[in-house]
Amino acid sequence: MLSMLDGFSGYNQVEVTTEDQHKTAFTTPWGTFAYRRMPFGLINAGATFQRAMDLAFRDLMGKVLQRCRRHGISLNPKKSMFGVTEGKLLGHIVTREGTKIDPERVKAIQSLTLPTSKTGVHSFFGKVNFLRRFVPDFADKTKDILGMMKSKVPFQMEYRREAGI
Repeated sequence: MLSMLDGFSGYNQVEVTTEDQHKTAFTTPWGTFAYRRMPFGLINAGATFQRAMDLAFRDLMGKVLQRCRRHGISLNPKKSMFGVTEGKLLGHIVTREGTKIDPERVKAIQSLTLPTSKTGVHSFFGKVNFLRRFVPDFADKTKDILGMMKSKVPFQMEYRREAGI
């Protein structure tokens, strides 16, 4: 049995330690500012958020709601599920057996049109790269696409490359 909880603006609930705040600094015409709470978009935000959640919930699931209250974690009741056998999480289907591709995600990828520019190739690759862990030999199958993304290589879509897509 699984339970899935969704925190409101989850990353923003994680405090940035005082000694790390300078790493989030940015300058505007009004001065230099740094985040006190973790913003979206930081390269390690996902891993940091997961560590914070692991720390908050490291023992039994039966204490989850008490822990949420104690750690000041607000949950989104519309997205939280209790006692389910599977659920959607970050574009995947999570079950007791493991993680699998969300069929809706597969349909979305299959409906993509072939890229017609180098920018389109970057966008396309970003969308299919999400599924790399489920595709055997993904790197080998996408090497031609990656080659087209190099700055000194002119864009040229060929049938051979389309087969890799």
